[in-house]
Amino acid sequence: MRYKGFFQDGTEQDLGTPVETTLSLDEEAPADLFRGKFPWAYPEKTTGLRALEVTGKTGEVLFQGTVDQEDRTLTSSGVFLSVSARGPAAILLENEAMPQTYQYVSMNLLVKEHGAPYGFSQWKGEEKGFFSPFTISKGMSEWEVLDTFCRQFLNTRLRIRENCLDAQTRYTEKTIRFGGEIPLCSLTVSYMPGKRYSEILLRPQDTNTYSQSFSHPETLGMGIRRRRLLSGTKEEAQAALEKAAWQSFSVEVTAPGEISAALGDRAGVWGGALGEYTGLYVSEILYTRNQAGETCRYTLRKTEE
Repeated sequence: MRYKGFFQDGTEQDLGTPVETTLSLDEEAPADLFRGKFPWAYPEKTTGLRALEVTGKTGEVLFQGTVDQEDRTLTSSGVFLSVSARGPAAILLENEAMPQTYQYVSMNLLVKEHGAPYGFSQWKGEEKGFFSPFTISKGMSEWEVLDTFCRQFLNTRLRIRENCLDAQTRYTEKTIRFGGEIPLCSLTVSYMPGKRYSEILLRPQDTNTYSQSFSHPETLGMGIRRRRLLSGTKEEAQAALEKAAWQSFSVEVTAPGEISAALGDRAGVWGGALGEYTGLYVSEILYTRNQAGETCRYTLRKTEE
């Protein structure tokens, strides 16, 4: 991998080979997170870093983000630069949206109002308009506004790809074979029924009673009885049931080397004594580099098709 730093004075610098790094990509945490430690041999650089870019061995961009913190430390082992940076979604997460209710809503409208002021004027996805109230509550971030619309109206998940708001399908066309072209260091299959809810009692907005019940047939069929109380809309109640079921199963694969897959890639696992698993996709990626070498941990979950 190559690590390039962009400084406040407009200059750029290849940061060299790191002592250690981690890069976390997670569909549930829209701002990708990078942390790294590098030997520092540029005393003439007296201005701070503003941004960081990480590219793979074939030149593909794996991370672009704004630096949150930078430390330059003198020790008996030498001088080191430690950097923490987050991906472009961070600015949308950090800014609070103005509370309001739209009577007509579309992705195009929301991007103009909640994305473009922060540099995100381009988006990909299906242009649909809805004559349906869409409420932005106090405390919602600009990211929550855009992502909530995608989930509730378009049945997709929002990602930022190449500085563009991507509201297209959750999955890519690429299929990864773990245990095939990507070798395995370890494999863990996790069943977590304790995360499921069989029922949600809903207190609709502007009421004082939990008057609506929503159940999850698959979870009930497993003999699980676990209820949660929620204040909000029926869409939020249904989404909470589905998310709990989605979180109850995962396949975790550790592979050697650099990142070889992307979030949303479809995946299958050929795990020897643990069997074969298909109908999965890449939900999380954690890349680690240290003195022991390079590894990638991929968390795979079931597709919702």
